[in-house]
Parts: sequence; C-alpha cells; structure tokens
Amino acid sequence: MAIPDFQSIMLPLLKFAAQSGGEVTTGDAYEAMVKHFGVTKEEEDQWMPSRRGKTFRNRVAWAKQYLGFATLVVPVRHGVFRATDLGRKWAKERKGGLKLSDFKVIPGYEDRLHGGKTQTEQEISATEIEPSTSSTPDERIEAAEADLRQQVIAALLDRIVEKPPIFFEQLVIQLMAKLGYGDGSPESMLHTGKSNDEGIDGKIKRDVLGLDHISLQAKRYKMGNTVSREEVAAFAGSLAGSSGVFVTTSTFSRQALDFMREKHRNIVLIDGQKLGELMLRCGLGVTEKRAYRVHIVDEAFFSEDE
Repeated sequence: MAIPDFQSIMLPLLKFAAQSGGEVTTGDAYEAMVKHFGVTKEEEDQWMPSRRGKTFRNRVAWAKQYLGFATLVVPVRHGVFRATDLGRKWAKERKGGLKLSDFKVIPGYEDRLHGGKTQTEQEISATEIEPSTSSTPDERIEAAEADLRQQVIAALLDRIVEKPPIFFEQLVIQLMAKLGYGDGSPESMLHTGKSNDEGIDGKIKRDVLGLDHISLQAKRYKMGNTVSREEVAAFAGSLAGSSGVFVTTSTFSRQALDFMREKHRNIVLIDGQKLGELMLRCGLGVTEKRAYRVHIVDEAFFSEDE
C-alpha cells in the first residue's frame, strides 16, 4: 500500500493519544501508526527525496504538529505529548478522518498556523498550498526545490548548447577538476580536442600524483539528438583500455548504454541531466540567489529537569 499522507494520520494519531489516557511518547505514537496503517519495513525505510529524513516518520511528525496547532494535543516535555480535553472530544466524535479545513472552527487555530499574517495574506497562503494539502510542509519545500533545480538545469543545458563546441569541451575539463581530479595545475588538465573532432577532447589526471589520466569526450547535442552506440564505441576504441568519461548535453541511446554496461565498465557516461546536477553540486556556471533557513523547536531547551 502507499504510505498514507499526513492528514490521513491525524485522526488515528489523535485517537491513540486520547485512548492512552495520559502522556504519550513520540516513539510509542510512531510505532502505533506503523501498526495501524500496516506500514512495512521497506516503507518505513523510504527516504524523502533530499534524504534529510524518512517519509513516513516525517508525516507522523507533521500530523502531530497540526494537531498541536489545533490544540487537540499539547507537548508535555521533550518527546512526550498528551491529548487535551478538546482532543479527546474530537477523537470520540470524529469517524471519517480529519482534514486541515476541519480545524478552522477552533478558536485561535488560524493565528497559530499563519502567525501574524493579515487575512489577505492568509487567503493567498491557503490558495498556494491547497492543491498539496496531502503533502507535509517539508515535502512541499522539497518539491519546490526540485522544480527550481530542474529549471536551472534546463537553463544551463540551453546555454551550453548555444555556445561553441570548444566551450563545452573546456567546461567538462573544469567540471572534472571541480570534482577533485587533477592537481589544479594547467598541466593536469589538457584540452586536446578541436571543433568537429571525433576523438578525445581532453585529459585530466586521476589524482594529484598524476599516475594515470582520464580521457574525456564532450558531445554538445540538443535534446532529442541521442548519442549513438557507434559514437561511444569509437570513443572506447580510442582509449586502449584506459579510463574515460563521455559527457553529452543530451542523452545516450539504449544501445549505447547497453554497450557500455556489457563491455566497457572503465567508461562513465554522463547525460545532460546528470551534467546539470553535477554543475549545481560543484557551483559551476551558477551562483546562489538566496538561502532559506528552516528552524524547529529545540525541545531540550524546554524539557523539565527530571
């Protein structure tokens, strides 16, 4: 089964807290939700796209957070919470589940949720998140971040394709250096290719000692034009068994990928998507526009001394 969204978790979590009759640990609550929804070990281990946390655990945490905004549960101390009188009442009366929109009738909920926003700002905020209310705020942030990253990657590839082939060849050498190859000296990064060259476009030392070189091939293709098996085979033939990296702004044909997997594991193929991801990781061709800092409550700060 699919991992339940955080709204689906809210009522079972509230009922568990209410039926416990007192304090509940977050660990016990999490395990109760695993059992309630029949979440498998594989599903428990599923990471969020950023790998900053596990998906189901994140959704349980946000279900508890929204119950807190609605004052249906309150924290007692670090890692411990309990259902309020209102929470127990809702747990008893509610049957079909809970949605965020249900909490609007609770006095103070909107203020706790939106902070000091004006009514207009609250309406704009609600409009922006309404289509994705099955996702937690963390998931919405990650989805937005992924969209922005993909837009930048697409723009990078468009700009590269507009430049002459020699620009791309030199870019690939710079990228390899950013990834830690070579020793930073011009001698460790050789540009050997020429326009319309079918051979090796560059070489870079494998490490600072320069015991071995990696040969580079750069193919500046527009999307839709795939690199063929024949092209990667020609590159493989020019290496004489040494290591190589073949980079393209487009994609590789299925036959080219199969050929590399079966016969030439000493060669790495990097398509346009991977190229863009590596450029972002290394900060090559991009600058940081802004950074967002996300805070969480330091529960230890508010913990009572035992």
